[in-house]
Amino acid sequence: MMQRLRADAHFLIIWTCREGKDRVDMVDWLKKNEIPFHAINEHITGTECFGYDARKVYADVYIDDHNLGGLPSWREIYDIISGKVKPFWVYKFLKEID
Repeated sequence: MMQRLRADAHFLIIWTCREGKDRVDMVDWLKKNEIPFHAINEHITGTECFGYDARKVYADVYIDDHNLGGLPSWREIYDIISGKVKPFWVYKFLKEID
């Protein structure tokens, strides 16, 4: 699915706390498994509006394996990002405001 996201012109940034050999091993694993990315722990664009280089990488969407509620499948992630479906919390929110 990461290949499809990149093909759809999304910028993919890997955010990690890994350093040294662990980081090298991670990059090697990503490349070996043909998982595309544009940068690691670096901004692509968008931080100009802050007037400084923010510590957290700027993004429209963050996909985190420790996400509240757990990590959806990559199919669900792709469908949400591409606008095919709304994330579960949107339906819950809409139900609460009815």
